[in-house]
Amino acid sequence: MNKALWATISSLLLLTGCATDAEHTTDLGSTGHVHNVATNGSEMWAGTHEGLYQWEDDSASWRRLGPSFDVMGLSYHDGTFWASGHPGSELDSPDPIGLIRSGDGATTWEAHALSGEVDFHMLDVSESSMVGVAANYGAIVRSVDGGANWETFDVPPLTDFALNPQNPQQLLIATGEGLLLSDDLGESFTELDVPAGITTVDWSDTAVVIGSTSEVFTSPSPTGPFTVLDHTFSDIGAIAASGDVIVVLDAGEVVFSVDQGQQFLAN
Repeated sequence: MNKALWATISSLLLLTGCATDAEHTTDLGSTGHVHNVATNGSEMWAGTHEGLYQWEDDSASWRRLGPSFDVMGLSYHDGTFWASGHPGSELDSPDPIGLIRSGDGATTWEAHALSGEVDFHMLDVSESSMVGVAANYGAIVRSVDGGANWETFDVPPLTDFALNPQNPQQLLIATGEGLLLSDDLGESFTELDVPAGITTVDWSDTAVVIGSTSEVFTSPSPTGPFTVLDHTFSDIGAIAASGDVIVVLDAGEVVFSVDQGQQFLAN
């Protein structure tokens, strides 16, 4: 893999179409596949095979934001969307997309790094730290300078990971069995005392949220203790959290809580 990247790519990705009021759905399954979820504590998003969708309470539906493309990796940090995947018909980009970004609510996207090189299936960003699973290389990579330069690094087999949004050096890795914490962005890891079978993780501004395939646990600290939420899930695929909001991708359906997991609703 080429670890040297463009320090700045300023060209805007041209769109051959844009989202309209017709890009609403009450069934995200109609998009083909939901890959991931994200939230900022007030809005909820789902990255799908057909683009990035935002939940709208007023219409009780999902509205596509911007162009249609395959959103394989997704992260939201400090008002900016970061994504990776494949271009589709409405995004003029090499395939794979590499790392793209949007600062206007996902209306338009801009190439940032690794265009035509990397397909991130997992992605997280915290300040200048970036970590991604480059599926087409079978490697996990990191950048400490906002994507100007990247390097591979060694980690145990993982099922999910999350960066601390308030400390870009801290990284949590779910292994399918437990949870590992790094305070130096992956140079070393400490095994944490958590419930067995942890496959998903997110690190919000107020809590660490982890999940097995059927249960979700929360703690104000990665070192615990973790409290199990009173809700049983079918097959958890992804978790996102911010503030009081927890969003869970469960067997392809998006369910959410606005009260720190006391009650979950389907949309």
